[in-house]
Amino acid sequence: MTKTSSKIFYMEDSLGSYLDYGIGVPLKDERVTKILDNFKDNPSLERRRLTKFKLSDLLLAHTDRFYMRAVGDSTNLVLQAYELINDDGSFHRYEPDSAKRPLKDFIMRALAHCEGTYLAAENALESGFSYHLGGGMHHAKSSEPGGFCLFNDIVIAIRKLQKEKGLGKCLVIDMDAHKGDGTAEILKDDKTIDCLSIHMKDGWPLDNPDKTNSSFIPSTWDIPVTADDNYLEKLEKVKDLISDKYDLCIVVQGADVYEKDILESAKGIQLSLEECLKRDLFMKNFLEERKIPQAWVMAGGYGDEVYRVFLQFLQNTFKN
Repeated sequence: MTKTSSKIFYMEDSLGSYLDYGIGVPLKDERVTKILDNFKDNPSLERRRLTKFKLSDLLLAHTDRFYMRAVGDSTNLVLQAYELINDDGSFHRYEPDSAKRPLKDFIMRALAHCEGTYLAAENALESGFSYHLGGGMHHAKSSEPGGFCLFNDIVIAIRKLQKEKGLGKCLVIDMDAHKGDGTAEILKDDKTIDCLSIHMKDGWPLDNPDKTNSSFIPSTWDIPVTADDNYLEKLEKVKDLISDKYDLCIVVQGADVYEKDILESAKGIQLSLEECLKRDLFMKNFLEERKIPQAWVMAGGYGDEVYRVFLQFLQNTFKN
């Protein structure tokens, strides 16, 4: 039997300039469009439209109330997810008068990210490796969005595949600069999905000194990193922590560890472009050696330069 080939999935419904919505978040379309330009003639690139997912799929990771908000209170849900409103009701990084499109459009965009992650994970089960040009919404919790994340595509995709294909134990490896607090909160009582997060020890979302918020719920394994640590040496701990065999791993890549990322809340880790590639190849090779199917999602990465982190990894992985 011919082995299914590895794919790069792009969801046509998932991209759209934030400025068109009046939003000033520095999440640039170029981090995806530059990759699309580089891979436009590569047979591994597969462009899809939202077809498989419905809003009811949110219930795989989110509460009934969250689902009802997505159905009937979508604008306020987006305001909360992208932190566009202050406690006093004033807008933050949001100019509705300049918007060309309504905020409610983000609901279907976010659902397209869920489907893209699902498609990549489904392909990885057959091919061993797959990539989604999107996804990684790891700050979305069971009952609320946050941190630029509406729906937790990571958990939704895994649980949908567990339900449909009978997958056993699965794994999430989160390498974004910020702790995947939403994923940890959703999975805290789920023994079928382990999660490892390597992230900044200090700063958002771990900046509440009394540690009462749900962001402090531990992942299965957390590897906190300070500015003085050797990141790549800390990453080696993965070899000692992950020993089980898993049916699937979703890797949350995260380009906000790059030294040229412009998001202030990601400055606790400052890797060079070369170090970013070493990080990514280490993780890819580690999972290959253990024969764990792996699907990668993008997660954070802000400004004009972060596309280089994603692009160099994909060029190395999908060599012609």
